[in-house]
Amino acid sequence: MAQSMKAELFAGRGCGSLSISATSQGDSVVVHASGEVDLCSVPLLDWSLREASTLSTAPAPIVVDLSEVGFLNSSGINVLLKHVVHCRELGTPLRVVAASRAVRRPIELLGLGIMLPVFATVRAAVRRAA
Repeated sequence: MAQSMKAELFAGRGCGSLSISATSQGDSVVVHASGEVDLCSVPLLDWSLREASTLSTAPAPIVVDLSEVGFLNSSGINVLLKHVVHCRELGTPLRVVAASRAVRRPIELLGLGIMLPVFATVRAAVRRAA
């Protein structure tokens, strides 16, 4: 079985406890976040997703790995939704990986699962047929 090549594309640290890095997995760009996504840290997430959209190759997805995020507020959800729309314009799906209830629950409560698909693992999000 062929191994997936991963290469670090960028990394950064925002105010508060949010850290972000991005890797490529095949044609997909995976943005890894850890910490909390709130009003203070959301500009870093926004910048990272904009940067990822310039590095992605349609129709491969941009995967936002929030499996190490312990808090996601409405400003974070707004940024994700903004980038869903932007990525659709580019022909690139945006997918979210969420392990914690703190991330999955707001998306579920707002009924955003269709617009913002959530996966259990990065592997599942990258491999899902578009």
